[in-house]
Amino acid sequence: MLATENNDMKTIESKEFERRIDMLALTLSLKENDKYFDSSGGYPLLFSTYVEMIKNDKDQFFIEKEKKENILRSLKRTIDFWSFENKVTLQLCLEKMTMDDPTDFMIFPCAFLTENNRYNSEESLSHMVGVIIYKKKNHFVVMKVDKMECFDDNQLSYLEIPEDNITNLSCLLFSHKLYLMNDEFDEVIDNEEYLILKDLVQLSKNDEFIPILSDIMKKQKTGNCVVSEMEASLKVALFNCQKDLFSLNIDEKICLYWNLDYPKDTLEMRKRFLTAMKGDNQDWNQHFDYIFSCYVHKDKTYDTKTRKKLYEQDLYIPEMFLNKGKILSQEPTISLEIIKKKSYLLEEKYFMQTSDQYLKERSNYMLKFELKWLEGDLKILNERLPLIAIEKAKNILQQEREYLKERINAYHTEIKRRQEINLEGIEGWELQPFKRVEELAKKNYQEMQKKEEESLHTVQYKSEKGESKDVKQETIKDYARTSSKTEDR
Repeated sequence: MLATENNDMKTIESKEFERRIDMLALTLSLKENDKYFDSSGGYPLLFSTYVEMIKNDKDQFFIEKEKKENILRSLKRTIDFWSFENKVTLQLCLEKMTMDDPTDFMIFPCAFLTENNRYNSEESLSHMVGVIIYKKKNHFVVMKVDKMECFDDNQLSYLEIPEDNITNLSCLLFSHKLYLMNDEFDEVIDNEEYLILKDLVQLSKNDEFIPILSDIMKKQKTGNCVVSEMEASLKVALFNCQKDLFSLNIDEKICLYWNLDYPKDTLEMRKRFLTAMKGDNQDWNQHFDYIFSCYVHKDKTYDTKTRKKLYEQDLYIPEMFLNKGKILSQEPTISLEIIKKKSYLLEEKYFMQTSDQYLKERSNYMLKFELKWLEGDLKILNERLPLIAIEKAKNILQQEREYLKERINAYHTEIKRRQEINLEGIEGWELQPFKRVEELAKKNYQEMQKKEEESLHTVQYKSEKGESKDVKQETIKDYARTSSKTEDR
């Protein structure tokens, strides 16, 4: 019995570790939402981390000291929403909110289908936005936060819902939560585009969402809206405590920020988010740092493509999950064996082939292009290695580095071989078809010029003989048709 309980505890602990890693990776745009973070109890964890992050704020990075407790209360109320057992509890919670207080709010995720032509897709795609609710006199304000500008082409817009509709509003939000928690996404969107947003409009006294601002936040490049839109909603809610977003002038331009005193305020926010995630488990803490190293080197964040590659094709991360977050020291590891065998996994990770014959068949251009790519990968490895604290992960990256150096040397050797036998101007087999096309085009052009000269000479000769001017026109038309056919080919 005791053994079973211990196994159950380990399973729960393992799932909790995976969920925290998933949350961090989504926050850093390292991956897409492939583990359904929104339906696995992810939001209470996410907002609990935001609470811890603001609790740790000693220098007023996020909010002034006197507003801090109110913000924490609003976030805790947002967390409580996920444990509400009925819509009545939510309604009472909304009714108790303080009127005209920007520090008093609740944040909700809203999922829907988008138009299939918005992203040049043959079918509609799902999307998540954040909704912030404030209480005003005789009505509630529902602000939509959407970095992708779906539905109304605005990142920030709002509705005014009469107080009389508070029951229907509570019912709509509570039902939506149940569908998300039960992973019944088909029920949520009901195959109708923007369904919940349309339902909110129906409850409001407006015909459509009222625009506030657009193009004030970077659009996401990864399918991580389940987290990125919640982070954006928190950012908007905190900013609204500094400047009233509902009273902006029509032509007023603003910059949405976490803190103007920091040139890289988003990076600073993410560092504080990382700190807020950490607890008593030192193995977990080191793994969180390792994941963060896929996002940034010192104060330089990697571009989206690079960070996704570093995370998704990392050879240590699968072992990290396999060991349930524990740091083990035994050798050899599976990953090291993979590297020693020069597995196809490494070829895929670094987009390269291992055979020398492959290098000999590459064109000069492609050879230099691939070499530059590999040298960039080596530079990133050299940057990351000094910051890796986990010995096993460091060993794996060191082996990868040696393997990369070996391949880079092979590229340099092939380039030098070609230079020594004066092959610098000779392209590989890949460009030969293009050279043949160029030669054929040049030949056709020369023949066309020759025919043009002959045709004009014939026209001139016939004109001197007193023949009709129509002859010249017909000759030119024939030439035009011939030229057109030549170009089509």
